[in-house]
Amino acid sequence: MVGIADEHDSALEMIARAYEALKRKSPEHELLSLIKISDDGKTFNFRSEFDQKFRKDTDKFWAQAYVRYANALEEAAR
Repeated sequence: MVGIADEHDSALEMIARAYEALKRKSPEHELLSLIKISDDGKTFNFRSEFDQKFRKDTDKFWAQAYVRYANALEEAAR
């Protein structure tokens, strides 16, 4: 059984992959400015604008906003 911690970690991994793909294609893209990922890829610092753009009042878990953000990054990298 997959728990919320696993979903959270998977969503962050999705973000890291999509972030790097977009960074290679368009290093100045506005979506990249919403977070800072540490060089080791283990620490994610989200700006308040991230909440405004991707978090909804109905979200029960952060992973929901993370998946929305990862999807937006992937779409922008296409």
